[in-house]
Amino acid sequence: MKDKYNVVLITIDAWRYDHCGFNGYPRDVTPRIDRLARKAAVFDEMYATGPCTPPSFCSMFTATFPFDRGGFSPLPPWKVTIAEVLSRHGYQTAGFTSNPQNSHYFNYHRGFRRFFDSLGASSKNPVTRQVLAHFERSGRRSNALYNRLQSLKLFPDIVQASLKRLFYRLFLGRSVIYYVRARGITRRALKWFWYHYHPGGPQGGPASKPFFLWAHYMDTHDPFIPRWSDLAKVNPRFNKKEFDYVKRFPEYTDVLKLHKRRRSLVDLYDAELRAVDERVGFFVRKFKRKGAFDSTIFFLTSDHGEEFGEHGDFGHRAHLHNELLHVPFMVFGGPVERGEIPGLGAGTRVGSTFSLGQLAPTVLDVLGIPRPASFDMASMMPHLAPHGDEQQEAGGASASFPARHVMACTLHKGIQTRFNELNDRAIKRMASIQGFDFKYLLDMETGSGTLYDLRADPSEKRDVSASYPDLSERCKVTCMEYLRGNGRSLVAGRGATGSTGGDGGDGGGERRKIAEAISRLKARL
Repeated sequence: MKDKYNVVLITIDAWRYDHCGFNGYPRDVTPRIDRLARKAAVFDEMYATGPCTPPSFCSMFTATFPFDRGGFSPLPPWKVTIAEVLSRHGYQTAGFTSNPQNSHYFNYHRGFRRFFDSLGASSKNPVTRQVLAHFERSGRRSNALYNRLQSLKLFPDIVQASLKRLFYRLFLGRSVIYYVRARGITRRALKWFWYHYHPGGPQGGPASKPFFLWAHYMDTHDPFIPRWSDLAKVNPRFNKKEFDYVKRFPEYTDVLKLHKRRRSLVDLYDAELRAVDERVGFFVRKFKRKGAFDSTIFFLTSDHGEEFGEHGDFGHRAHLHNELLHVPFMVFGGPVERGEIPGLGAGTRVGSTFSLGQLAPTVLDVLGIPRPASFDMASMMPHLAPHGDEQQEAGGASASFPARHVMACTLHKGIQTRFNELNDRAIKRMASIQGFDFKYLLDMETGSGTLYDLRADPSEKRDVSASYPDLSERCKVTCMEYLRGNGRSLVAGRGATGSTGGDGGDGGGERRKIAEAISRLKARL
């Protein structure tokens, strides 16, 4: 019956791990998700593979390392997505998003029979449609234009930010809103669910095929434009005039960032999170009422977090600290509550360190579907059984780092993230690796490496690389492999924790030989 489970993936953009009631956040911003967490398997150490959407979703959907085999934006055709795999195995597939970076422009529609991404939906100008068509033919063109807009330094920062957002409004067809709100995404997803699978729907009965449904919520992404009712519950003393100004001019969020107005930004962010929490609760209730909850496995997570001045910046730009990488992750649904999935028991907390890149192979493992050869990362399932992963023991994790780790990376030019290099030598690569106790970050722009002792310094403020020279050198070698696009070579023949999963008999030796050959070729060039 494994292959009859339905799978629902709910992703919330820029959702921090520590802004959840079930993870100890004192504010009551996720009451409905907290109730779901009581009967879910909650992962305490889940990390994204990048500080922004493109590298993170690339790994999440394709189980590959972002820099490997053609990069991460747009998705190369040889990186197979989870939707493509499930579609080939008879699943009905549907995806609903309003983020340009995981839209059809960047090949995220692949494998979905029904796909909504809102881009260009409200544009009636024929000139704008022609411009959109030009960029739609190639995600690389979209990236090139985005990079050029980011590189312009003709105006002060706030004017520059307004011009960038004006581009999104006029040329991406969002003349009124920046993205479809959670209410709209939920409505479209449930309409698809009703049409295909509700017994009272147009088809007259539930479909014989299981389904894979993905819904991505953007409300927690800036600009933060919450409802006053949600904001009043978060902070009833919030300045009403300031709120009205935010509603009228969403670009004011950038002003708050420039002036480091942390408290206001956190209030607005938490209010948006309350709105998403309401929609997630509503979404799951509909599944329960229609009788589909019992046969559906829900995965709820985020693609990255949001920084509120912890390391001097706001948003999610070119940093690899854990306020951006540490994300919530939980698995729930009827099969979980009934205990049908070993290692994913209701009400359990998983303490092992994992990567979001392991999501796709884990889904296939739960369904009993073999992973394709293109997947580099391994399933989490073998390490969820009792005594299945020694990384739950802090001592074992310390001894195995950096051999066992999760990774993250990004392209950047200064503090701004980039999505491809575009023959611009000023664009550099950055990577980090993290174990249970230590984290190492290598930036090719500065050429410097930084080591953090997470036990004594969980906020990542003090560099201890001088105290651990041998460990720092080993970490640097590992990071360099990721920066060169040789992440696959680290997979073969190693233990499967986080991004360094075992090869699972999937041709690891051959992959290593190919990666080494590519590395030698790059050296010659």
